[in-house]
Amino acid sequence: MAVVEIPVRGAFALAEGMRLGFGHRVSADDDDAMRMAFVLDGYREPAAVAVTQPAPDLVRVDVVAGDPDAAARQTARILSLDVDGTRWDALAASDPLLSRVVAARPGLRPPLFHSAYECLLWAVLSARRPAARMAVVRDRFAAEHGAVFDVAGQTVAAMPVPERMAEINGYDATARAGKLLHGLGFPADTHQRAVSTFSGGWRVRLNLARALMMPSDLLLLDEPTNHLDLDAVLWLEQWLLKYPGMLMMISHDREFLDGVGTHMLHLHDGTARLYTRDYTSFERQRSEQLRQQQIAFDKEPAE
Repeated sequence: MAVVEIPVRGAFALAEGMRLGFGHRVSADDDDAMRMAFVLDGYREPAAVAVTQPAPDLVRVDVVAGDPDAAARQTARILSLDVDGTRWDALAASDPLLSRVVAARPGLRPPLFHSAYECLLWAVLSARRPAARMAVVRDRFAAEHGAVFDVAGQTVAAMPVPERMAEINGYDATARAGKLLHGLGFPADTHQRAVSTFSGGWRVRLNLARALMMPSDLLLLDEPTNHLDLDAVLWLEQWLLKYPGMLMMISHDREFLDGVGTHMLHLHDGTARLYTRDYTSFERQRSEQLRQQQIAFDKEPAE
């Protein structure tokens, strides 16, 4: 692990930045290390660092992953250590609001986004959602799709690099979600509402939208047309016809099965038999089989 020391010009308190910074992984109150993971400038690889302040005029950066020099430079910019802060107090004294901030949080320098890239990602993913909720979304999204590191005994995750975002269609997530909700019958003015405000039937639609939103190779649906009106059923049928993966579905909607299904799996007496084509074709084939079985049975000599 590489260690880089950054000299501090002017007043600076890492502890204050840890209290107010976005996306910084901070452990217990008695731990003085700030843990961060981010995509390095250039968008090619992630980095992970643990930052401490052993002296008022010195910040130490332990680089766990990534190029040490690049990670240290970006850390300095994130913590506003790349600027001369010697005149910060004088500047704050001339502004009533800043002077109150300095008095309440001595040594605070406003932490920035980890990179311009992450700032853009935040703008794309947030889409008018409350900041507190988006912080949770960011954590889950980074942990699932980004690079995960162990930094000073804690797990931190960097947002995905651009290539990974393209693979999972992360850039158009908000637009895709809007299309899904619209297709399932949600008016535009409900797209930002909390789930708790919807009735049970509409929550079932939300669960269906969530399943359709996630990239997958196999989609399992159990009675997907329940609680859907005719327009939503017709929209879902067209969506599923374009689904590139394998779809396995249980449904009592005969017309829907005819519109979507290409194979029917019949379970009977502990056996499974696969039929090709839609549900109506399956019924014809099954009826013919039963007829032939009855004919064969009738031809057997009576015992």
